[in-house]
Formats: sequence, C-alpha cells, structure tokens
Amino acid sequence: VLGLPVRSEPRYPDPVALARLSGERIRAGAPGERLTPLYLRRPDAVASIARKPVLP
Repeated sequence: VLGLPVRSEPRYPDPVALARLSGERIRAGAPGERLTPLYLRRPDAVASIARKPVLP
C-alpha cells in the first residue's frame, strides 16, 4: 500500500523507510490521517451495575 519493501520475516515495512516516508510527507505539507487506537484486548475495568452508598 505504501510502496515500501516488505521483508519476509517479520512482515512489516522497514522502520527507516517509514521514517523517511513520513519525513517527506511532513516537509511536503501533506495532510495527516486521523489516528485511531488499536485495542488488542478487552479493558480490565468493568462498569458498576449497582450504585454505591456515599455515606457509611
């Protein structure tokens, strides 16, 4: 997709090539893409079902 060489293992583009590509885009004033977090697992926190009393 980016036109960068992909190594056989691991199957990711070379980080130096990505840095060069991003540097060229920044210098050219290209618009940035919106960053979206990638959550790899469910959160540890859970929503409380019952209300907690505020006074003991």
